[in-house]
This record gives sequence, structure tokens and C-alpha cells, in this order.
Amino acid sequence: MALVNPKAKNRIAALSAMTSVLYCGVWKHNAFVMEILIGFKDPNTVGIKEFYEYTTRLNYFAILINDNNASVREAFLKAIGDWVSKLPDKYDHHTRLAPYYIKIISYILTGLFDPYPTIGTIAYETIEECGLQLEEEKEKDFRD
Repeated sequence: MALVNPKAKNRIAALSAMTSVLYCGVWKHNAFVMEILIGFKDPNTVGIKEFYEYTTRLNYFAILINDNNASVREAFLKAIGDWVSKLPDKYDHHTRLAPYYIKIISYILTGLFDPYPTIGTIAYETIEECGLQLEEEKEKDFRD
């Protein structure tokens, strides 16, 4: 997969392509794409192949947030911020990936403690944007 390619430019291009794919397939298969990226496995289903050989799932988000290249981490935080705040079906992911959605936010929080200040700034701006958007959408609930 291009998200774990040895070249940083390819990983950045893969993140950009993934963002485009998530906007193209709105309300169809995005939840499954997010499950693959996070490495989610439904505990109630077992594949036939798993009876015969061991299978593993990679958490691509964890790999990208810990990338050695700062530009990859920066592109990852920008992509996550875009997915969390601007994706039209972002709330569809909440019900299916509820504990994993919290992990997505934790990746943004991890960016706050990055050694490069620009990445910390991007993470902070993403949190601010998500907070402002949540305040606008849930204004009545916050007033009560």
C-alpha cells in the first residue's frame, strides 16, 4: 500500500488520494475504508482464512503519525483535520467507529507534542476548527 511506501512523497500523495477517494464515495463505503485504515476488526466475525493462518491488520494512522519525515506527519494531520471537520458523512463514522473516532482525535493531540512547531500549530488549528464547528452545530445543546 502506498501509505507505507519507503518514499515520503509517495506517502503524501497517498494521503491526498485517500482524501479525494473519501469525498467521491460519500455515504457508500467510507466507513469500511476508515476501518481498514485504523485496523478495525469486528469481534463478532471471523474470516475463513483466519482458521488456517494468522492474519494481522495494520493501523496506518499510527504508522503515519510516527513517521520519521515531518512533511508526512504534517500532511497526515492536515488530512485528518479535513476528514474530521469537512467530510460530508463524518457523523456516519461516529456510530460505527465510536471508540476509534476518539483515537483519531488522539492522533491530532499527538501532533501538539511534535518536535516541529509547525506541526504543533497545525494540530492546534485543527482542534480549534473542530471545536468551533461543534459549537455552531450544537449551539442549542450548549446553551442548555
